[in-house]
Amino acid sequence: MSATIQDVLALHEQYFGIKATRVDAIAGAGSNRRYVRLHRKGETSIGVISLDPLENAAFFGMTAALLEADVRVPDILDVSKQCYLLSDLGSHSVLQEAISLKDNPQAQLELYKRVLDDLVKMQALPIENLPVQHFLGRPLFDRRAILWDLNYFKYNFLKVVGISFDEDALQNDFESLAAWIDSVGQHHFMYRDFQGRNIILNKEGELGYIDYQGARLGHPAYDAASLLWQAKAQLNMEQRTTLLEYHKSTLQAAGVAVPKYELIAPAIILIRLLQVLGAYGLRGLVEGKSHFRTSIAHGLRNIKHWIETFHLPQVELSRVLRALSQDDFISQFEIEHSEKLTVHITSFSYKRGYPQDRTGHGGGFVYDCRFIHNPGRYEPYKRLTGKDQSVKDFLEAKSQMPEFIKEMFAQVDAAVNNYVERGHAHLSVSFGCTGGQHRSVYSAEALTARLRARGDVKVILHHRESEHWPRELI
Repeated sequence: MSATIQDVLALHEQYFGIKATRVDAIAGAGSNRRYVRLHRKGETSIGVISLDPLENAAFFGMTAALLEADVRVPDILDVSKQCYLLSDLGSHSVLQEAISLKDNPQAQLELYKRVLDDLVKMQALPIENLPVQHFLGRPLFDRRAILWDLNYFKYNFLKVVGISFDEDALQNDFESLAAWIDSVGQHHFMYRDFQGRNIILNKEGELGYIDYQGARLGHPAYDAASLLWQAKAQLNMEQRTTLLEYHKSTLQAAGVAVPKYELIAPAIILIRLLQVLGAYGLRGLVEGKSHFRTSIAHGLRNIKHWIETFHLPQVELSRVLRALSQDDFISQFEIEHSEKLTVHITSFSYKRGYPQDRTGHGGGFVYDCRFIHNPGRYEPYKRLTGKDQSVKDFLEAKSQMPEFIKEMFAQVDAAVNNYVERGHAHLSVSFGCTGGQHRSVYSAEALTARLRARGDVKVILHHRESEHWPRELI
């Protein structure tokens, strides 16, 4: 029988001798653990329900090791089967603090340097002091573990958003990238999810660390990448470069030997960025968790910044990264909270399936343009799109497009007027045809021009199949 909140309350009363006066749910992230903050006479503690005994053993073992190394982590107050009680480090995260300091980059740097000092203290721990026997799954972040992360990205993000790729070529690139990182070995503690949301800053300015169940042995640059490239923190590349150099020099000062740090760090950063996108795809797009969905655009911009800074020899992976980094692709995930209605307009090919709803709003219009006479059947238009004037002339003079556009405008206008009046945030309108190049593109462009002329709505246009158009068009 699974543990419940009542079991947590009973554990609290058993340990403190009094009942909790209030229970606040704490929002979870990517795990299935449940957290609550328990109040008693002006003090608090954290109750946890975790049904995985192996995960619990990993957490308990790492807690003991980190406390021994003088790292501030929660004290384990009491344990009862599938639930346990922790001391409360606070609720204000380093991520929240960093965002609040966005106009003070020097203060951000000093905050992150303090965090990196603690990280080096953890990474300097001798392997014999770590509970490696309790590490979850694979204890080493080696070639196989790296491939797990890369394929996690492939199946939970690439395939979900409909980016096309040569699977064999991409897998070859994954193999070579993983083998290169694996070649430097795994000799240091790796927190695994060392990001600002898992680092607490209390009122006294003390740093505390949570959620280290996934610890492994790996390369120190991975945790630095997790921290500095966290999507919502939005540090700029100058800050990241400065802090990465600080991390390396602090490791050296602590006597931690790290081979090929400068060479291997860019690849490790990329691995982390792709793993995070995989998590955003699974948790945000598949499972519909809003926190992850709203982070996707930030994650994609991190990929864009990465390819602008570093070079990757893997050809197919490089092509995929360029596709992910196109502003047109990123814009469809930018869910802004504003007073204006945002209309998301997409052209697509039915051969590649219906477009995904990125807003979590659901519904919207999907128009099938395949009944309209197709200019793509004729040689002069095959290498053009619905944005070219000769294609527009064909559709307006030799097809059913004018009648379709008139009826479509009337339907969408009615919906937009109603949504604006009711204060709705999002409306999706998609146009599909055979190739996603002529009829759907013309329709999407026409509606975009009409709605932008109104001035009272925001329009985001995405031609999903643009990467498949003839190369001369791109």
